[in-house]
Amino acid sequence: MILLDGKNVANKILANIKKEIIKAKTKPSLAVILVGQDPASQLYVKIKEKTCQKVKINLKKYEFADNTEQSKII
Repeated sequence: MILLDGKNVANKILANIKKEIIKAKTKPSLAVILVGQDPASQLYVKIKEKTCQKVKINLKKYEFADNTEQSKII
């Protein structure tokens, strides 16, 4: 049986992505919309923020209260 070191593979992929982003003429961005204070969503976005920082992707986070009307979010 062959064991896969997922963390090592993921780090190699992220390193390759970072190289491509540095060479690119335009930088990719990720926009995140958070509505409410769900801890799982907060954690998910925090992980995305850290990953974006590692690979030089711009991240814009929009946060809204859970009672915000859909029309305002749009």
